Amino acid sequence: MRTPHRSPLALAIALAVAASACTGGAEEPAASDARLKVAFFQDLSIEDPLDLVSPSFLALEAGLAQAADGGTRGVPIIVQFDTGGDPVAALESAQTVAADDAYVAVVAAPFWTMPEDVAAVFADAGLPVLSLSDASRPAAPGLVWRRFVAPAPAQADELAARAGAATRGTICVVSDDTIRAEALAPAVGERLGDRAVARTAADVDGCGAVVWTGGPSGAAALRVSLPDERPLLVADAAKTAAYLDEAIPASDGTVAVCPCVDVTIATDLPARRFVNVYQAATGLAPGVFAAEGWDIASLLAGIAEGSPEAGRAAYLAGVDAVTGVLGPGGPIAFDAQGEPLGASREAHASEAAGRRWLPLG
Repeated sequence: MRTPHRSPLALAIALAVAASACTGGAEEPAASDARLKVAFFQDLSIEDPLDLVSPSFLALEAGLAQAADGGTRGVPIIVQFDTGGDPVAALESAQTVAADDAYVAVVAAPFWTMPEDVAAVFADAGLPVLSLSDASRPAAPGLVWRRFVAPAPAQADELAARAGAATRGTICVVSDDTIRAEALAPAVGERLGDRAVARTAADVDGCGAVVWTGGPSGAAALRVSLPDERPLLVADAAKTAAYLDEAIPASDGTVAVCPCVDVTIATDLPARRFVNVYQAATGLAPGVFAAEGWDIASLLAGIAEGSPEAGRAAYLAGVDAVTGVLGPGGPIAFDAQGEPLGASREAHASEAAGRRWLPLG
């Protein structure tokens, strides 16, 4: 697989994230640091985790740091755990977290599917889970759960709707060999009905539009091979700077769909404040799932502000009592199971223009 070009700053961030999240382990604070902790569970074995996972972590870290710098006492620190896509490693890390009373919450990173036995460990330990992943909610009785992004079906809905509007002809649905892409492709096809045909990337002749459900390198190769006028729609796994860099100028006009919001060009005050803080902390524009990472930071900082000496039980109760948040991407309301309601359940589209993704209405 080709390694995309990275700026020195982006590469430094990538190396820092990777170094602190070795499979089955985590970056632990010094022994003298008695601060509370939040576990950030991620899978860095996916293609291009720098673009897809790091933005949410960096936003979460920046939001908590801002709260601590502003005088909020008891703000937890973030500790990363990389499962490497291995359910055994995920379970071992979950047991480590559950056994350490300093951990007060768990964040499920984008593109990570939480196994049910891992969720059961968190439920039994009284650890609330704040999810940035659109994967199915694990069946774990007693689990306190809040999802900050649209669930997986929303992405299939939006991809199918936009593909259907892009052409009157046949729509080719193509995936790579990742589990997530292979699950999303038939969901899109089902919504398109007899207008959709499942194809490989090498067999898209005659299609009025193409939907790609895999990662950025496959999307870039597909875009370059297509005629310029052929619409290409991609899922969140390809909404990366790597795709733009590899496919430019053919990438212009590509439509990406994500269960996250994009506030990079928003003009309202909460969005601008978030973008400014994120850029000051990282030197980068917020990427996918960054706004939702900031939402989680705000929730955790709010609990800390209300109970600076609180432990796990207080965070569990605090998360369980939350019915909604208001962040840079707008309000998110939760139902009784912790799933987003209303507009919060909708996926969002962006269009490639130059080396930027610009939100579409």
